[in-house]
Amino acid sequence: MRSVSSRNQENVELALGQIRRFCDDILDAQRTFGGRDEFVLNRVYQNSVLYSLDQIGEFASRIDLRLEREIPNIP
Repeated sequence: MRSVSSRNQENVELALGQIRRFCDDILDAQRTFGGRDEFVLNRVYQNSVLYSLDQIGEFASRIDLRLEREIPNIP
């Protein structure tokens, strides 16, 4: 396996940390607002989850496919 530059590894780790944070935010929103029925009725809940999903997509797009193959701990 080729070595990943420390800067690239730091960038990937930062992106993964942010993805985890936004996943946690979605779980927090679920604990705060409730389940599926409340989600369907509550626009604030929907917007909270949508924002987190949008951010997850942004950070995921920063992870180069080549790096995904080079760093074994990326799920």
